Amino acid sequence: MQINRTTIHSFFDTVLSILGIIACSLVIYLSLTNYKNKALKVYSIMLVTNATVDLLYAINTLCTFCTAAFGYKAVFMLIDNPYWPKTVWWTYAGLCTNLFLMFLSVGMLPLQFIYRYGVMRTKPFTKKQMFVFFCVSLSFATMHGFVSPWTFKPPSAEWEPRIREALSLDDDAELPGYVVGDVRTFGVMALHFIDIFVIMFFSYAVIVVMVFLSKRTLTMEEVTSASPLTKAVQRQVTRIIYVQAIYPLFVVCAPCFIFPILAVKGAEVKFFGEWAMLSMHTPPLVNSLSVILCVPSYRGVVAHPFTAEKVRSLNKKFLRYYHGTKMTFTQLQPTITAPISSNYIT
Repeated sequence: MQINRTTIHSFFDTVLSILGIIACSLVIYLSLTNYKNKALKVYSIMLVTNATVDLLYAINTLCTFCTAAFGYKAVFMLIDNPYWPKTVWWTYAGLCTNLFLMFLSVGMLPLQFIYRYGVMRTKPFTKKQMFVFFCVSLSFATMHGFVSPWTFKPPSAEWEPRIREALSLDDDAELPGYVVGDVRTFGVMALHFIDIFVIMFFSYAVIVVMVFLSKRTLTMEEVTSASPLTKAVQRQVTRIIYVQAIYPLFVVCAPCFIFPILAVKGAEVKFFGEWAMLSMHTPPLVNSLSVILCVPSYRGVVAHPFTAEKVRSLNKKFLRYYHGTKMTFTQLQPTITAPISSNYIT
């Protein structure tokens, strides 16, 4: 049973992490080098920053295989990578960094909407202002992740029979590195769960406010006067940040809501902890894929990395899609402030 349980979730964590690392690295590379697209260049710092956080999260998941299991009135957090040291402080280190990067990834979501709002109102926030916003998200993630040594108890003889029962392990089987969240009384674990809800609430409250302000900012005159390229880029960025904001509601928020309910009730649901943590490890891959699929130039490079003719074909399809005619780049140039070469990728 130990082999099956460990092998299954470790396999999926490995695949998701490696694919996430590749996809995040690709987004960072394309965002830093795709300077032909002047309109998308404005958002490059946003795309790179978010992809960097996701990249670190994917690397951490690959190193730790952080997962969870439910016992009676207890949540066991495990570091299941067999090559990770099993001492208690290394276990705390793996858990702290994984939770920190998980909620920093969530905290990056409102920053994207804030940045987009600044661009749409034609008064982008300065780097210092965005750094202050980032520090707010960083502080929430740090507070949640790095207080784990006080939130979770170290292994002890009291908890060993319970974790063996939760993992269906024999008495002679080797235990992974683990720590224990004790929910028998209202204490630090209750504060831990409350902190999760606070982070989620403020993150999505800011997103809703930014969406409302962005819609109020754009006037009909500004919409009609914007160049076709600017409109297209706004559509692409809007799709990206909406996908990246909605997806965590199902794979991060929902499990985080169910976790305390099951823990307080003392429910011992087999494999729910592994499934929940596995779902929380998917955003790096999904976020990067959303960028690649929503931006035609990125999608073109991934689909045909060595074929320039395919890239030019994508340009023509893009123009026909937004203009309903076979408009050439020469005809489009007057509507765009920056000059466009014949191999311009939208």
